[in-house]
Amino acid sequence: MTRAPGARRLALCFWDGYLGVAPGLIAGIGSLTARGYAVDVILREPMKAFPPAPAFDPARVRITALVPLLRRRASDPPWAYADPWTRLRTLPRRVALRLGEYIDRVRFAWLCWRGARRERYDALVGVDATGMIAAGIAAGRRHTPLVHWSLELETGTECRDPVGRLVVRLARRYQRRAAITIVQDALRARALLTALGSAGGGIVRLVPNAPAGPPRRAAGGWFHERFGLPPNQRIILHAGQILPQMLGEEVARAAARWPADWTLVLHERAWRPSTDPYLQRVAALGGDRVRLSLKPVPYGELDRLFASADVCLALYSTAYGDNFRLMEGASGKLAHALRVGVPVICTDVPGLGDLVRRAGCGLAVDSVDDLAAAVHRILADYERYRERAWSCYRETFEFGRAFEPVLDDLARITGERMET
Repeated sequence: MTRAPGARRLALCFWDGYLGVAPGLIAGIGSLTARGYAVDVILREPMKAFPPAPAFDPARVRITALVPLLRRRASDPPWAYADPWTRLRTLPRRVALRLGEYIDRVRFAWLCWRGARRERYDALVGVDATGMIAAGIAAGRRHTPLVHWSLELETGTECRDPVGRLVVRLARRYQRRAAITIVQDALRARALLTALGSAGGGIVRLVPNAPAGPPRRAAGGWFHERFGLPPNQRIILHAGQILPQMLGEEVARAAARWPADWTLVLHERAWRPSTDPYLQRVAALGGDRVRLSLKPVPYGELDRLFASADVCLALYSTAYGDNFRLMEGASGKLAHALRVGVPVICTDVPGLGDLVRRAGCGLAVDSVDDLAAAVHRILADYERYRERAWSCYRETFEFGRAFEPVLDDLARITGERMET
């Protein structure tokens, strides 16, 4: 990559690698390059199940990916839903994959360290726990400024894997040293800083997990074409992941009792085979009221995908900890829906429920059994809900305005470093 002389250089260390479905990171990289930064994005191997990241400015963005020791295969069965015989039969490969992942975490840190020795970055951005460990090691004795970008609330208590808990504990050391901490909303920031303790974390900036750009109108019809539905069919969209954390079975069961001219579409952000046992249960529970959309779409098509819905669901189970309970600024599906003027129905949890009520862009429900009444209520006053959805996005989720203070902070800390 040819870079302009004197361009400030950042490395973004992102172990989890799902860049193609991370709207905040995509928008952040675009904002950084527009400000004149050169950005190296260092990833674990981009997961082929996810759509690729959009094209960035090749003169300013370089993506480097780790070649994994062992690769997962599409035929590897989901452990959580496998029967005992399948678990026993696949246990040796599962153990090998887990050991390979542990080794790859060390290799990932080395990849970041090697890049830092070669490029002499002006700042290192660590995304979540493994990214922060790698960025902290790469900073080394040069004391390169660290930025902690929190996408997931990782406390270690929700992880059954002892190595996973160790990773979170090690990450705390570098997270406390961060000059800037980026987190999606005030409630998640409070939970994160409580986990970090009273010291450290630097300047805290609230940046929602949202796409770049202002609200917009987009053409719909994507799901009607995909499933051959009549034009007047109402689409209730549950996008993101079809998992227990997003109440997949519960929503499908409720949808089975909906009117005939409503269709629940569960759209998966990553490729999954229709033979997945959990997906089969969801499809059986919903019957002809449910369609599974299992083909991920390129990032540039998301506006049309969300605009094809009449109502978007942002439902999360509270049984999986704060990472799924505190979702006000972390729900990418919420931001995408509001951006194209689609009203939302969300779980009535702290932050998320308060936001929807305050903005009037949708409704908050205590139970999936309340979904039908909520949809009826929105459809009865649809245009006003749409206008308030655009207003909510403009006031709360417009990425550029939220990220501007981060750019100012980076200019200050990288400027100070270059002067010493």
